[in-house]
Amino acid sequence: MSRLADRIGRRFRAIWIASLAALLALAWINRFVQDDAFIVFRYASNFAHGHGLVYNPGEPVEGYTCFLWALLLGTGARLGLDPVPVSVALGLAAFAGSLAMMHRLATRLEGERRFGLAAMIVLGLNYTFSAFATGGLETSLHAFLVTAVLALGADELLAPSPGARRLIALSVLGALAILTRPDSPLLVAPLAIALVAARATEPRAPRGAARALFLIVPAALILGAWLAWKLRTYGDLLPNTFYAKATPGTSPARGINYVYRFVTSYWLEAPLVFALWCWRGMLASSVARILVLTLGLWIAYVIAIGGDFMEFRMFVPVLPILAWLIVRTARELERRARLGWALAAIVLVGSLQHALVYNHTSHLDRIESVWHLKSHLVTEEQNWIGIGRTLGREFGTDTSFTIATTAAGAIPYYSGLRTVDLCGLNDRWIARYGMVVGDVPGHQRTAPLDYLIERRVNLVIGHPRMVWDSLSGPIDLSEVPTRPWIAGARIGRTVPERARAIEIPIERGYRLRVLELTPNATLDRAIEAGHWPVREIIAPRP
Repeated sequence: MSRLADRIGRRFRAIWIASLAALLALAWINRFVQDDAFIVFRYASNFAHGHGLVYNPGEPVEGYTCFLWALLLGTGARLGLDPVPVSVALGLAAFAGSLAMMHRLATRLEGERRFGLAAMIVLGLNYTFSAFATGGLETSLHAFLVTAVLALGADELLAPSPGARRLIALSVLGALAILTRPDSPLLVAPLAIALVAARATEPRAPRGAARALFLIVPAALILGAWLAWKLRTYGDLLPNTFYAKATPGTSPARGINYVYRFVTSYWLEAPLVFALWCWRGMLASSVARILVLTLGLWIAYVIAIGGDFMEFRMFVPVLPILAWLIVRTARELERRARLGWALAAIVLVGSLQHALVYNHTSHLDRIESVWHLKSHLVTEEQNWIGIGRTLGREFGTDTSFTIATTAAGAIPYYSGLRTVDLCGLNDRWIARYGMVVGDVPGHQRTAPLDYLIERRVNLVIGHPRMVWDSLSGPIDLSEVPTRPWIAGARIGRTVPERARAIEIPIERGYRLRVLELTPNATLDRAIEAGHWPVREIIAPRP
């Protein structure tokens, strides 16, 4: 009997390893890097060069919300490693860890390894979870830390006896999740409260209260040190991004649409209806109720902040909960109506069609698909990496040269130029006092003209515009109030007398249209040497 059990165990391990390898291969196929990741890469690069975790040297602004991720990339940069491939490697490793923790969590809740394997496969085949295994941001690391907290927390709550080491590990992992994303308390707090309550109310109360401290003290020490460092370094406990995003333009209606689009794009309507039908069986255990509560809190938060402009990235940390919920629903449905297989088919086909279709429909609701996020950097028509390299080559030796752009990632990273982030995420003044211009998360504010002049911005790139056709004649802003290449600054029709429109050659015949705002000798020499097209601006003067 033991030989049979060993044989079955070996066969299952082989299937598990093969499944994990296949899902990792799929994530590798779906890999990409997006522009926002280069903001963190810039912080990491400055950290490696001794400037600290800053966007512009000498300007202490916390324009990121992923301290642990920035620190990991910065440490790698100090060792001479390029942040781009390092982010891909760390993301894939975290993706594998998330799948392993998913298997552990679902196996613990469902009592059988096959259900754990099913949940792991459902999660790994979800296109959003697979694609954001990379991307360059902290998304995959955050998902791993949250999933690990949920899995170990379930072990602790369901274990016949508490474990001090497990509680300490949970405390450290929870703190690391918060260091990775400061909104993580919404994801770990329900479980943490349940664990503290369970330990504090043990029959031997003093011993139970002492064990509760194992869960509280390590996290308090780690987070306390981090907050003290933030206050000393940046002069604020909240990240600068909080002020940039907490504006009157924040739209819960947009958040509701974000959730709606996620559900409908993945064909999750039927699974949700079936889950409601089977709700009694679904919520039989306390851990199941905690997971559902965590999912509900996170969705409410996503709605409150207006969702996101990236393809369902905000759902990634709770997709493991959703994967378990789907497996549990399929199990209940199979038991009641022998239709578990139908639910599984709907979910898997829904993920496939989302991957194939969403690239072409995402523009309808201003949620950029993974393909669109990637295309900003690499397509000939946008080529933000090429723009950054060209600007660095032309102006990189002038340490005073300053640009202003909404594309605050790859262009500043590869150019190395001092940059004003027109959305204010990396600019203290714009984040607090910039004009409110929209409801897209992270893009609600922008800089007025006076501020750009005060910062002595040389080139306003706005939202980068690559063109083939050349400018001809003066540009009359009274006829064309805004243009894509200056719209990010919302400078309207009033510009300084010296302002000019310039076309900078980039690659393969494409040119970048920019607005010269503050005169610069290096720029004048480049215009003369390269015979760049220059046009006068006709507009009312300040």
